[in-house]
Amino acid sequence: MSSSMVNSAFENPCFVPDSELTTPSESNVAQEEHLSDYHVDNFECNSSSTSSEKCSVENEDSALPRTSISATSSAPLEHLENFLSDARSSLDDSPVAALRRLSVVKFDTPQEGYPRSPFIWKLNRLMQSFPVNLLTTLCILSDLGVVVADVIVNSLIYQIEISGNTSSNIKDSNVLYVRDSYVITDFIFSVYLLVELLLRIVAVGLIPFVQQWHNDLDALVTFSTFIFSMIPFCILMCNGLSRLLQTARLCRLFRIVRVFRIYTMQRRLTNAARLMVSRNKRRYQHDGFDLDLTYVTDKVIAMSFPSSGKMSFYRNPISEVVRLLDTKHPNRYKVYNLCSEHSYNPSYFHGRVAHFPIDDHNVPTCRQMIEFTKSVRNWLESDPNNVIAVHCKGGKGRTGMMVCVWLVEAELFLKAEDSLVYFGSRRTDTRYGHAFQGVETPSQSRYVRYYERIKENGGHLPPDKRLHLRKIRMEGISRLGKGDGSDFSVEVYVDRDSSPVLQADFRKQHCCQTIFLSREEAVECLLSKAPPIHGDVRIIIRHRSISVPKGYMNAVLYFWFNCSFVENNRLRLKREELDNPHKSNTWRYFTPDFAVQLDFSECNRTDADTNGSTTLPELFLQD
Repeated sequence: MSSSMVNSAFENPCFVPDSELTTPSESNVAQEEHLSDYHVDNFECNSSSTSSEKCSVENEDSALPRTSISATSSAPLEHLENFLSDARSSLDDSPVAALRRLSVVKFDTPQEGYPRSPFIWKLNRLMQSFPVNLLTTLCILSDLGVVVADVIVNSLIYQIEISGNTSSNIKDSNVLYVRDSYVITDFIFSVYLLVELLLRIVAVGLIPFVQQWHNDLDALVTFSTFIFSMIPFCILMCNGLSRLLQTARLCRLFRIVRVFRIYTMQRRLTNAARLMVSRNKRRYQHDGFDLDLTYVTDKVIAMSFPSSGKMSFYRNPISEVVRLLDTKHPNRYKVYNLCSEHSYNPSYFHGRVAHFPIDDHNVPTCRQMIEFTKSVRNWLESDPNNVIAVHCKGGKGRTGMMVCVWLVEAELFLKAEDSLVYFGSRRTDTRYGHAFQGVETPSQSRYVRYYERIKENGGHLPPDKRLHLRKIRMEGISRLGKGDGSDFSVEVYVDRDSSPVLQADFRKQHCCQTIFLSREEAVECLLSKAPPIHGDVRIIIRHRSISVPKGYMNAVLYFWFNCSFVENNRLRLKREELDNPHKSNTWRYFTPDFAVQLDFSECNRTDADTNGSTTLPELFLQD
């Protein structure tokens, strides 16, 4: 995204490049989308009649109709303009810094009749959390157990009374002590449940709270059981009223109605589990929906996997996803499933499902990215109201990568880095935490940058290269196992093949010869019999030491690259550019100077025909 485009976005609250529009000559009404509670999310503008213009500047005096993704409310214009003024005042010339500013400035859209403060937001999240709801459920179940035990104890007391025993014997018995303990315990449970209910009302707001029937049932049961628990407790606290205490048994039996709260708690526990799994990802919580789903733009939706069965306990229920899409975008949406490990019947979404399988924590092929953008463009251009919903399993890595690819293709951002920062700011809800919920895997970010170059190349891949991998050099290995590199092994995969085209064991010197450079804290692996590689390549490096942190696929590190983008027959990746070492919790072992360098040689037709067999003497001569 160029600096001028960023400035245009800030100067014009309704900004979007014309690549999102159906035809260059079509004039769309500018819209302000309320997509976020803290971020300025989506900018639109009228497209120009000429293809060279990216957008037209909105006349400040003109009154433009504004709509919202949510049918209930939209951000007041003055709040949006105040936010833009505040953000603009602290911007520098860096577009990335501008977008990061957008991701941290809190822009709260007050709900009508109920202003919400940061404290209320945090309280609401706390009351929706899994630990609080689990504790409440355990209190209800424990109280039901107390009710059963209380009935048994009172029956025993009744039998003692009718047997003719004196009251002094009854008072000295442990039965009365247990009965009184039950009264106190029940009152404590009642107080907790009442406080929990009142806090939920404060967090949600009285009017939104009573609009849900299950909340009304909760309130009715909680208030009534509190009153009927308070009566025996007050009698117990008054000396000499033991007979009244016995007559209050019927009041305590009324607590059995708390069994109805088990149903509502099951619903709340399910929502709490989904919140716990989604962490601080931005959720769609409007119009009775609560889904791990984010409007990245007005036409692009990112979400987690629409699931059924046991998975729906902590992921988006597919029925709710269908209901939202059918309600908000009837017959105008298409779903893109990026999961290779999960699927569903496309009939749920009326057959409008496209499948681009990508393995978890991995990347698509470059050709998949090109096919994806073609499919998205065809769908969005077929009708101006069409939208897409993209998902993988968590709606973060693979989803973010492909959404960013489309943002670059649609020219909302000219730079891959800007699209990555923007998606992360849209997907991350800073009200509930600052953990980044965008694309974090270096290989996935690398492939978005590849697509930026593909876009610059007219949507075509660079010429195909067939390469021989000649040498692997790893630097900064002093903290990894023995520190001499003998614990490493390497696997090379081409495209989606499940079997490696090359395996090299540093200790056994299998298919390689290793040289440890102690002064440089590096190891070099000279490969022999290396077959030619081309297209998308995955390198997996394993380590024998159990103390070295392992990541996905039990590998110490792995990464993807495309041979067509290798320059000068060398690829050098630093610690932050490698999958797994990029995580800060592994930096105890991966020093700041840790790096992996691959050296190649281009192969000719003869090399390809002979499968690239090369002897070590020939290898040394070439190096």
